[in-house]
Amino acid sequence: MKIKTVCEQTGLTDRAVRYYIEEEILHPSFTENYIGRKTYDFSDEDVQMLKDIAVLRKFGFSIAQIKEMQTCPEKTYSIAEQLKEEKKEVIKNEQDLLVALEQLDAEQCYTLRELASVLSKPVTDKALPKEDTKWRLLKATCRVINIICNLFAVVPVLIVLLMIIGSYAYFSYPTTDYKCLLYTVLFLLPNIASVVLFFVKTNAIFKVVVRITLSAVCALCVTIAIMFSWGICYISETDNIYNYRNLDTDCQLNHDMIYQNLFPGSYRFDSYDNKITVPRTALYYYHHEYLLDPYDRGPCEIYTEFTTDMATIQEEKERIEQLFTSHKQTSDEFKLSTGTKGDYAYIMYHRGISPFTVTDTEDDKRSYIFAYYIFAYNEKAQTVRYLCGNTSYHYIPYCNTLDW
Repeated sequence: MKIKTVCEQTGLTDRAVRYYIEEEILHPSFTENYIGRKTYDFSDEDVQMLKDIAVLRKFGFSIAQIKEMQTCPEKTYSIAEQLKEEKKEVIKNEQDLLVALEQLDAEQCYTLRELASVLSKPVTDKALPKEDTKWRLLKATCRVINIICNLFAVVPVLIVLLMIIGSYAYFSYPTTDYKCLLYTVLFLLPNIASVVLFFVKTNAIFKVVVRITLSAVCALCVTIAIMFSWGICYISETDNIYNYRNLDTDCQLNHDMIYQNLFPGSYRFDSYDNKITVPRTALYYYHHEYLLDPYDRGPCEIYTEFTTDMATIQEEKERIEQLFTSHKQTSDEFKLSTGTKGDYAYIMYHRGISPFTVTDTEDDKRSYIFAYYIFAYNEKAQTVRYLCGNTSYHYIPYCNTLDW
């Protein structure tokens, strides 16, 4: 039953019931929300215990004595005898006060100082009465600190989760870096430990001290966790030949007219539907990395390879030569070149340094600007390759990783 019903049945106030719970002489079941507010559920046994406590308190048994009688029933009689002696002493003192009061002269008008002088002798050695209250400021402070620690522990975890969810939602074909995921979880462990500790029943002061210490550790660890969370999913990659019709939102090739005209099967513009069809057996690669720089959308590359016949290869060669030549007439920053690489002949249209000149050696770790489009064909194997990439990142172009 709820605390309101308990108060009605026992005649105790809400504050008195909570006081006995805080003093741990009553242990009802409860649920606790995220800010530490407890909702109690009292059993019939709890109600009877409150009635018993109320009787004992009215007789003057202290909280400490009641707790001692709970844990050591064999001491009940001795505690009662001790209280009896204390009551006798109180009664004796009260009788002394009464005698002093009866000595006052009803006809005399006493000043405040005169009255205190007459009554001072009986109360010289008498202790001041103690109130049946408790200083609650410390526990209230602990509760506030716990709420602050809860927010400090939970909010950063939610921020990290939202960042991860957002990065996955950003990509059409998201990948997962499990190493970064593991590091992110490890650096969030202090936050998780702080939340778990909140639900552990232990000394309130000890809990607050430990949680404040954990919060200081969280301040450092959360920053590192956020950094790692950026790397959990920053790459979009797929090997499905049909996926390049639906690229990621910020992929630079999304609105690249040369790419749309070069690649077969990229039916984004109806006027180019007459290109050859990519077979289901084609090899395919699509890669897009996300960078924070708003002016650099990160490396993005597409590759397709499949076998066909010599007539189609010749038609594609002529079409692509015309495509590159036509664009070259309107742009001086691009270069058009032909050559051979391994068993393949190629037609390449690129801006900046040629992607074929870049290697992964230490001497070549400098920033390159790439925008390249390649059509390559192997007449002996009757195989064609379409490649394009756009990046200004420390990155090895995909065309350099292929076996030519």
